Amino acid sequence: MSAPVALTLVIPLRAKAGMSPPDFYQYWLNAHVTLPPRFPGISSIWLHVVSFDHQLWPRLPGVRHRPEPEDEFHGVPEATFPTMTDLEATLDHPGVVLFKPPELQYQAALEVVVADERALTRFAASPAFTGTAGGLAAHCEGVHAARVDRCIATKDRGAITLAGVRGVAVADLIRRLGADSQRDAAVSALFLPDLAGSR
Repeated sequence: MSAPVALTLVIPLRAKAGMSPPDFYQYWLNAHVTLPPRFPGISSIWLHVVSFDHQLWPRLPGVRHRPEPEDEFHGVPEATFPTMTDLEATLDHPGVVLFKPPELQYQAALEVVVADERALTRFAASPAFTGTAGGLAAHCEGVHAARVDRCIATKDRGAITLAGVRGVAVADLIRRLGADSQRDAAVSALFLPDLAGSR
């Protein structure tokens, strides 16, 4: 049985200067993707591929709906940890700059999941949203509701997934072709010996 989740870390990522979003996704989902699942202390990791061009969230008067172009992010990893000590093993990540000036830092994150656009329309018309939206401009400068175009699990309750072992493009190809032999524990063990029992 996996340890209970005590903390969740969400970090908006952006392509470095001069890198195109397609190159960012190729690197993030197929080169970097296999590293974080191996960091000690992480229980689960989801990678959210996001878009501001495909936003569906209702616009609110007086509240910015997307960041300035130079501050837009392209992906959001979401990792869970059983304890604060587990998190502190992970924050010292080589080659990644985690600092943002306080005025550019997000002070809250909210994840809203709906079945389809009609469900979002119903939610936007409901008292749960309309009763809150009116006062939002007094407390929020912006609500940057990036749409999640895809969510990929690379570690799930302590077990590294196929995407976490092989990368997203290879995992997609294995699934599409039904290459089930590639999921065998013996094959996973070729990539990392202690993964023999991983899903």
